[in-house]
Formats: sequence, structure tokens, C-alpha cells
Amino acid sequence: MAWHEIRQRYRRSLLGPFWLTISMAVQMLTMGVVIAILFHQSFDRFLPYVCVGLIFWTMINGLINEGATAFVSASSFILHMRIPLTTYVLQCIWRNVIIAGHKLVVYVAVAAIYSIVPSPRMMLFLITFPLALWSISWIALSLAVISTRFRDLPTMVSTGLNVLFWLTPIVYSPDQLGANQWLATANPLAHVLDLVRLPLLNQVPSRNSFVIVGAMGVIGWTVTFMLFSRFRARVPYWL
Repeated sequence: MAWHEIRQRYRRSLLGPFWLTISMAVQMLTMGVVIAILFHQSFDRFLPYVCVGLIFWTMINGLINEGATAFVSASSFILHMRIPLTTYVLQCIWRNVIIAGHKLVVYVAVAAIYSIVPSPRMMLFLITFPLALWSISWIALSLAVISTRFRDLPTMVSTGLNVLFWLTPIVYSPDQLGANQWLATANPLAHVLDLVRLPLLNQVPSRNSFVIVGAMGVIGWTVTFMLFSRFRARVPYWL
């Protein structure tokens, strides 16, 4: 369902989904170059950092924003077909993973240009990416349920994510905040981002990030399971 939706979105397009790759490349170069000049950073260290950060922040942003409207957008299916509600959230998650996969082509190009040599540390990505995805996927499911009852929530979520973009070290590193570094380290999404970004930059995430992300996933899924069990039968009525 997710792949079909992406194909339909870019039907009759010359490059198809790879327009996503081009869009990410343009955004990364624009933001990376400008901010590197402003903060007097070297391109060989800063551009790969910004590139990976933007790719996975876009995935997180899309997953949460689209998750908030997953049931509302699929209301015609939910009201006429007996399909588990989680199917529509899984479709949202898988769609954003596919899109992130297209955008990773930009990272491969940047890594080749700046000689980021593959190493055993990069293999950590095979562990940290599923862990990071699991730790935030509950947000999409919980928002999907709540948004069917409170339709203003998706707009509030979108506004909140715009604020979190600047509180999450995507286009800057936490040490650049100086004494205010806590603004970044107190943000759980910063630790989620570290888990997927650092291995691709030949670095190992801190143990603290693993603990925070793991706790975020366990607590989040526990609360979401109780919420979904309590209100899933009401979703069709709210729609």
C-alpha cells in the first residue's frame, strides 16, 4: 500500500520518487553551506553531519505528521472495510522509511566526496535504526487515535515539530550551544537522531542515548497500547 501510494504520487513523472532525492540534495546543500559559513565549520565534517540529520529528521517529521492524520485520511476505508486499524499506521511508517531510503542516495554521494570510508562501526546502523524507529512509531499510533476525536491536533503537532526542529541538533552540534547545551540533550528526539546518524559518520552513540531511547520506546508503547485498547472501537464513530 505504501509503495503503491508513492508510485501514484509520482506517476507520469520523469524521475519518479527520485525527485525526493534531488529535493533533499538541494535542501542539504543550501542549509549546510550557509550554516557552515556562519559558524565557521569545515565542509568535510559539517556537510555529512547536516546531510544525515536532515534525512532522518524528515523521516521522523513525516512519520509523526502523517501518523496524526492516518485514520482521518483513511476514513473511507475504515468505514467500509474490515482491516485492522494498525494497518494504516504501518502504511504511514513504511512509506516514510521508503522515502528515507531514496534520500540516503544523497548521503552516499556526500560520503564518497568527503571520503567517509565504511567501517565496522557503520554496522551499528543495522541495530540502531530499527531501535530508533520502534522508539518513535508509537507516537504515530497514539496521535492517529486522538486526532480522530480532536481534529485540531494535527495542526498543533505540525507547529510543535517546527519548534522542535531548532531544539534538535540537526544543523548544529550540541556543543555549539555552550552553556545552553542542555536544550539539545534534554530533547529525546536528539538521542533518537544520534542513534541513526552517528554510525553513518563512523561514530558510536553514547550509552546514555541507548538508555533514553529504550526507555522512551517502552514507556511510549505501554501507554499507547492502553490508549489503543480503550478507544479503538470508537474510532469509526468519531470518523
